[in-house]
Amino acid sequence: SEMCIRDRNREYDASGKSENSEQLKSMIRYCEDEFTCRREFQLGYLGEKFDRSNCNKTCDNCIANKPCIEKDCTEITKDIINCLQSQQCQITLLQLGKTLKGKKDSQDKRSFDHLPIYGKLSTWELKDIEKLLKEIMYKNFYYEKGVQNYFGHMSMYLSLIHISEPTRLLSISYAVFCLKKKIKK
Repeated sequence: SEMCIRDRNREYDASGKSENSEQLKSMIRYCEDEFTCRREFQLGYLGEKFDRSNCNKTCDNCIANKPCIEKDCTEITKDIINCLQSQQCQITLLQLGKTLKGKKDSQDKRSFDHLPIYGKLSTWELKDIEKLLKEIMYKNFYYEKGVQNYFGHMSMYLSLIHISEPTRLLSISYAVFCLKKKIKK
């Protein structure tokens, strides 16, 4: 525990914080990914190539072998970024997901049904919408910023990463997202 205390007190410069943030995102992505071979993911993180067929179904994702549909999400990604850019109020990842689904949250006093993206992904499962939103976050278009309210509770609101508009549009010129395919019975 002494080592942890020293690490917490260590000062990080901006590049150190950025590197730690990227490592954390990579770890979360690894845990949440349902399609990529674990060995391919791990070795890719270390800069090596690995052929998934060499896994021989030794990892959970290769054993599950979930069918995957690649979907071009370029336009909806642009719509989401544009909406966040013009948005004057704070919105969480969950609220954004429900807005895209076209669902009003009975527990939330605020309504986002006036946003141009409201209901744009109404045919998607909410779980898939949340995966898409996380993938956009992993690609560094926005991040979750903790804000403490009057009662001391933290809320994680989405905040755009400040990059130039041409750079942003260039980097979302083609966004592909892997959806879990529904198996018809």
